[in-house]
Amino acid sequence: MQIKEKQPKAISFDRTTLFKVVLYSIGAILLVQLFIVQIVRHDYYRAEALAEHVKKFEIPAKRGTISLSDGYSATPVVLNETKYLVYADPKFIQDSDAAASQLQSVLGGSKHDLKTILNGQSRYVILAKKLDEQQTQRIEELKIKGVGVKEMPVRSYPQGTVAAHVLGFVNDDGQGQYGFEQYYNEQLTGKSGQQKIVTDVNGVPLAINNDSVQTQPDPGADVTLSLDIRLQRILEEKLKAGVDRTQSKRGSAIVIDPNNGQVKAMANYPTFDPSQFASLEDQSVFTNTAVSTAWEPGSVMKPLMLSTALQEGSVTRNTTYFDPGFKKIADTTVTNAVNYGARTMTMDDILTKSLNTGAVHLFQSL
Repeated sequence: MQIKEKQPKAISFDRTTLFKVVLYSIGAILLVQLFIVQIVRHDYYRAEALAEHVKKFEIPAKRGTISLSDGYSATPVVLNETKYLVYADPKFIQDSDAAASQLQSVLGGSKHDLKTILNGQSRYVILAKKLDEQQTQRIEELKIKGVGVKEMPVRSYPQGTVAAHVLGFVNDDGQGQYGFEQYYNEQLTGKSGQQKIVTDVNGVPLAINNDSVQTQPDPGADVTLSLDIRLQRILEEKLKAGVDRTQSKRGSAIVIDPNNGQVKAMANYPTFDPSQFASLEDQSVFTNTAVSTAWEPGSVMKPLMLSTALQEGSVTRNTTYFDPGFKKIADTTVTNAVNYGARTMTMDDILTKSLNTGAVHLFQSL
């Protein structure tokens, strides 16, 4: 009797079974990939998506105004005027050549330069600044996808050249240059806000989105100077007349209130219009020589010397002295601008007659 061993059955796959195995395997791979994308690397892909559709804009703060006193109230001499800025996102520019031609018809300049900018890799480029409402309206009517406009404050100087050297100006980057515009730039500038807008694939802002954030700007501080606008105008007129009369190259003048030391007027000539600073080639005209240039003290030393002598007790208000009209010091002879002759002089005469010999007398008494 022979016993036959059982042979194991060979496993065979038909086409249906094979298809199911492949399908289940692909499904498992997709599920694993979805888990990685949606759970493991969720933050990374979310940031990448926002980077493609988020536009960030700085909201400039309103710059503080500068005013001068007129004796009763403050008169604004530096204000803000609303102009417009044209920007573009090159990613949404489909035909840079056509867009450059259209923009050039409004903005002027070089079509080649505009086309180069529109072909750039940056997501935010500035095409023009300080446009008026009419130009802005023409830009909007072009309806170029990827090109937009927004308001930008521009410094305005309604009083023209009045106190130009004291005030200074603001450059195209919004930074104060010279004068109070530079010295108090941080206080006048304020703190800018920020606007973050989420857009769709066409660059159109989404009205409702949790990722759209706006931080309001903090406006700059207003400043009122001690200058009296009436005295300022008079001083500038008189200074110009004096420079022209003496055929001098330049001149400076300051008016100070002796009761409290406040500067009531300060002027330099030649002067300039702060709103037209970019048109001047000679930048030395911006310098306030009244406070930033060394001057020989001249007769201003006489009241300083007299006050010192009075304080030290070497003379009194009633002191007199004989003035021969000159003073010999070593090999130098000091005389007065006006020859008053040999006579007795008082302390008041030293100031009212601006006596050089009197200044020598005070110095010797000390």
